[in-house]
Amino acid sequence: MASEFSASLLAAAGIPPHGQVNTSAVMSTPASGSASIRAWDCAAWWLPHNETCNAVARHYVRETFNELGLARTLVDDCLTMLSELVTNAFVHGLGGKSLDERHAPSSGRCELWLYRRGQAPHTELVCKVFDPQSDWPIPKPPAHDVLDLLPELELSATPSMEALDAILPGLQDGARGLDLVRTLSHGRTGFHRTRSRLGQWPVPGKVAWFSLPIPGPSQLTEPPRVEVTAPQASQQLKEQLLVRGIDTIRNAERDHAVLSVRRGLTVWCHDNAFRWHVDGTSVRRPYAEITDVTETIVALHEDLRHAE
Repeated sequence: MASEFSASLLAAAGIPPHGQVNTSAVMSTPASGSASIRAWDCAAWWLPHNETCNAVARHYVRETFNELGLARTLVDDCLTMLSELVTNAFVHGLGGKSLDERHAPSSGRCELWLYRRGQAPHTELVCKVFDPQSDWPIPKPPAHDVLDLLPELELSATPSMEALDAILPGLQDGARGLDLVRTLSHGRTGFHRTRSRLGQWPVPGKVAWFSLPIPGPSQLTEPPRVEVTAPQASQQLKEQLLVRGIDTIRNAERDHAVLSVRRGLTVWCHDNAFRWHVDGTSVRRPYAEITDVTETIVALHEDLRHAE
């Protein structure tokens, strides 16, 4: 069931609270996934522990995008990039070993996440693929920069593999695929450490991600006005972090609150926004973007833990 905070987002977005909104414990359906995305929550799905994972991931995204009414060109680009990330997760994150679903682990499987972030005119749809390996290889620099060599490339244009072969000589398939993702996303792609969302317990790992701008103006590009207090926002963030296996110390007053996540990582809630510092730089994000805030705090926590 959705939390009170998520329910307020649903109401603000004009969406009835039907179905299940993902709260880091329940796998979404396409219908509940689209409702989660409209509510600035995260849709999450397990992927099969075998070669069908790519087709299943594409099905989830295609059906969810159809529910959201997104343009066909955006869907096609997303599916192309998704195929590369899911394939890499299965081959490199799981070793390419298929398991009968009856014997697949209850936690630590590949997962697919979809959510949105940012405010108009910079609203993005974020797609992430989780696998239970915390590290990733440093990619070999491409022989050429695809974005420089294809200046005419539009976001909706998918270059053929033959075209990439011609301008990226000598690249292996994995590097070529990641560079295709980089091209289609216009550089909005990367990796970061995190913890799983689904299963009986959170598992450390990483996500490969990309984002695409959502054309506007539309309902998807405008965040809802969220009427929550600093104590409410801090409590919801605390709960979302706890689901991911990260406990915090919370101190809340009427108009502000503080979450101590770990040494070197503190989140302040005040004036309708979360705030924290990274390398001496202050970061501010509105309460409505709690999903991406949670992802960022989990990633920072895992980096600090990994560096110990």
